[in-house]
Amino acid sequence: MKKILGIFLLVAATVGCKKNDETPTELAKTAANLAGTYLLVDETETLNGVTTNTYNDYLACEKDDTHVYTAAGNITITDAGTRCTPPTPTQNVTYTITGDQMTVMGQNATIESLTSANLTLSTSYSFMGTTIKIKQVYLRQ
Repeated sequence: MKKILGIFLLVAATVGCKKNDETPTELAKTAANLAGTYLLVDETETLNGVTTNTYNDYLACEKDDTHVYTAAGNITITDAGTRCTPPTPTQNVTYTITGDQMTVMGQNATIESLTSANLTLSTSYSFMGTTIKIKQVYLRQ
């Protein structure tokens, strides 16, 4: 009986393990291609040529929030998974895309990359005469 179980587990493990050699496909920067659910997985801030990882500053309950983009230009941000205390209310905002530029609530960002696997956005702003660049990477769920 143990031998049969062992063979079954070996076959199940072999069949269940699929090598994932798929390279993400670069997509045109359109609302239709953007549509989907994303999770923020990285954020950096560059100030005076020095880049700092700011993703580590997020609370665990913020790192699992979902961002659902629709082809109609809506984004729903939900406090998913580990809930923050107090819970963050679900946010509904709109966006537009023109070329590689995305505008969300009047704020502009550049779509650096949109692939079948992720979305990379960057934005810059000036604070007291210094330019600060923020780059965010989202994983498509």
